[in-house]
Amino acid sequence: MTRRPAPARTRAAFTIIELLIVVVIIALLAAMLLAGITKVRKYAVATQVTNDISLLETACVKFNQDFGFNPPSTFTIPAVKNSADPNFILFTKMYPRWMSAVADGTATGLPNAGVVLNGNQSMVYFLGGPGNNGWATDAPLDAGAATTKKGPYFDFKPDRLTPGSAFGAPSALPVFLDPYKNPPAAPNGTPYAYFGSVAGGRYPAVACFGVMPFVETASGATVVKYVNQGTVQIISAGEDGAFGPGCPLVGAVQCKYTAGQSAPAAGISPYGEGDVGADDIANFNGGSKLGVGK
Repeated sequence: MTRRPAPARTRAAFTIIELLIVVVIIALLAAMLLAGITKVRKYAVATQVTNDISLLETACVKFNQDFGFNPPSTFTIPAVKNSADPNFILFTKMYPRWMSAVADGTATGLPNAGVVLNGNQSMVYFLGGPGNNGWATDAPLDAGAATTKKGPYFDFKPDRLTPGSAFGAPSALPVFLDPYKNPPAAPNGTPYAYFGSVAGGRYPAVACFGVMPFVETASGATVVKYVNQGTVQIISAGEDGAFGPGCPLVGAVQCKYTAGQSAPAAGISPYGEGDVGADDIANFNGGSKLGVGK
């Protein structure tokens, strides 16, 4: 009698426990992947900020080499010739013969005459030129399609320029945004804070978006040395979109910047762990965030 072969065994379907284990493993892998992507994105944005700041600093150096001064921390576009007006004097440094043959009180005819600029707006205005096309060779005007001109010293992308009045600047002329997206307050980024030193390497005590120029050493209420003395200070508000205070006066003691520390009562700016300015990025502190000690 012929023996029939035993029927092939069929595997039972996955159990609920097995399916749950697979789902958990997939979820863990997805979470790890998402965390990695997020970390890479944050690093990429921070790298772009550092690159922006480095290029802006280089542009300020080139501008200074051409015209003999840094883009100022604040500026009012002159409406009339006034030989004693510091704003008009800056233009005479750029164009010594401009309006030299006319009397004080003569209208300058400049676009946006009389408009007040904060540090970021001034940075954009001087590094880009009046229309972001550089400076004409014979007068402080938009160079347009001119073949002979100076600048622009920085390529300000239009999608990262926005009216300054949207961020509390004194006018609507554009400010340049960092690449951090911080909805809903700053969905396209936060403006950089900018300060330019003047004669003697000092910085005017003028705030930019609530930040004051950074001080390295002080004696009482007297500044002995500024951070980046003689050049420029450029600061990003970082990922949280909120600036630290810089170095304002703290009572009778001049506040000073010390990376990674937070003791304002002792005259040290609050840039330690957990402080609002800890993630700020600037063209000093070795390229590290301002809350990271040297």
